[in-house]
Amino acid sequence: MPTLKKDALFDLITSLTKAEKRNFRIYAKKIQSGGEVLFLKLFDYLEKQEQYDVNELLRNLKNIKKSQIPNLKRNLYQHILTSLRLLYSQKQIGLQIREFINDAEILYNKGLYLQALKILGRAKKIAQKNHQSILHVAIVAFEGKIESRHITRSSTQRMSDLMLESKLGNQVIANVSKLANLKLYLQRVFIIEGHLKTVEVKTANQLYFNSLTKDFKIDKATFFEKVFYYQSCYWYHFLLQEFQFCHDYANRWVQLYEAEANMITTDVDMYLRAKHHLLNTTFFIKDEEKLKEEVKHFRVFVDTHTDQFSLNALVQSYLFLYQAQFNLYFLGNQFEQGLNIIPKVLVFINKYEYQLDNYKIMILYYKIASCYLGAGQPEQTIDFVNLIINQSGNALREDILRFSRLLGILAHYELKNMPSLEYLLNATERQLRQSNQPDKLSQITIIFFKKIMYAIPRTKPQLFKDFHQAVTNLAQQIEEGRAFIFLDMLGWVDRQID
Repeated sequence: MPTLKKDALFDLITSLTKAEKRNFRIYAKKIQSGGEVLFLKLFDYLEKQEQYDVNELLRNLKNIKKSQIPNLKRNLYQHILTSLRLLYSQKQIGLQIREFINDAEILYNKGLYLQALKILGRAKKIAQKNHQSILHVAIVAFEGKIESRHITRSSTQRMSDLMLESKLGNQVIANVSKLANLKLYLQRVFIIEGHLKTVEVKTANQLYFNSLTKDFKIDKATFFEKVFYYQSCYWYHFLLQEFQFCHDYANRWVQLYEAEANMITTDVDMYLRAKHHLLNTTFFIKDEEKLKEEVKHFRVFVDTHTDQFSLNALVQSYLFLYQAQFNLYFLGNQFEQGLNIIPKVLVFINKYEYQLDNYKIMILYYKIASCYLGAGQPEQTIDFVNLIINQSGNALREDILRFSRLLGILAHYELKNMPSLEYLLNATERQLRQSNQPDKLSQITIIFFKKIMYAIPRTKPQLFKDFHQAVTNLAQQIEEGRAFIFLDMLGWVDRQID
């Protein structure tokens, strides 16, 4: 049996772009000595493989012994990171600032204190311009160390300014940390409990949220204080399913970045996430024209910045774009048109499966399954539903598993696959009984299909009308909002009645 497993070095090599691989080879040829030739041979071999297999490696690289592999891999891993750091040191603000700090450290250790301060001054200007608070405070601390330990002919005012700068910087970091923790807390509440539905739970979370945000002054806040405040507000209203408020805060978050274009370059991942939340909430509030405009704007941004993206940003951008395009097709009932992007989405999933976590892949499968159902192709819907529900263990969040089963129920009903329909109904009913986050739409759907399965033909039209009324009434309840985002049951029932 071959030894196959996830390997950190292999994953790193797999993630490299063509430009990064070319840069590494140039770097390696510059620094390699006779004793280091092996790590480049190992790189050349691994980058051509589809999976890491240590036995195949030993068979193909005869001059490498098994005992050498751990050290050789460690050496190669470190060299790749060094080449990447050199490649991006002038392109990524954080790396650029740290490079300046490292240079200042070298100058300081050589007794060149004034030169070190000059370098730190340049680093500080970049940190301030790009709102890098943690690095800014680190620079101020270094400046303070030099000023306090050595005679640099600075004024006492300079010392006072550094003290105030350090105090204000640390306060900003404390505020950002508090707001970031609040956002994480709200996300954790959603993962564990889902949307808040009872008065008691809503009140408890409202009191906690208000206790941490009541003294926040948005007009005096720095860039990232505002970013994490908007994120926290987004997640608070998301828990309450107040999607218009979510949309408003996502929009402020996006506008904050677009008002300072350099921050999009500095922190494009956060900007992409802001756009993703804006696209999602525009879909949630069913503003088709606004979503059409936002998707168009986002597609232009992605197309014009692709060459500048890191691998992570590239994957995130297309993931968010494909989800938004599906949502736009769903909102306009353009399911047949939505089928056109499915081949591209499947190529994307296959190409970037290492960078996409399982949940994101399943969300795309769910969108594809929904598109096929709306386009009148229930057989294909079932294929993708099965890909989702056949995931093992706790690989999926409860909501997508339940709504995938409901989607399968609709598809099997359209195909008159009664045995499969009955199996899915029972499985979904069992899941609902065990659920911490049951929704009424799933409950009334199961009841309806258990009736319709065995109903005589002349009673079916009335059963559909009754179900339509029940679904319509349920759609008015804010607590059930997310269920209708996942599954357009009303649209499906309308098509069946028509």
